[in-house]
Amino acid sequence: GERVELSAFQQKVSNLTATWTDPKEPANTEAIVMLLTEEFGELVRAIRKTRGGRSGHPGEGVGSSEDVAAELGDVLFLLARLALVSGVEMETAAATVIEKINRRSQKE
Repeated sequence: GERVELSAFQQKVSNLTATWTDPKEPANTEAIVMLLTEEFGELVRAIRKTRGGRSGHPGEGVGSSEDVAAELGDVLFLLARLALVSGVEMETAAATVIEKINRRSQKE
């Protein structure tokens, strides 16, 4: 698939969700965080399945990197939504955490 920069991804998510009117869709941080928690669980299950660990539901097969990528995409989508409703640029958040990790590693 195509590679997308964080700012472009966040803009695509904004464009996709701008017209959503379904009342079941989260429009606030609490609802997005709840969905994010659910998606993290699905990501963990996909990772475990690729490693031969505990599988998910009966009838689910062995996991694949494609399954992990799909679940990770769901997490990224919700992180972008959370950033949007919080007024945060994902690239700024990414740069901030890299700087923080660099500072910590220099102290060691």
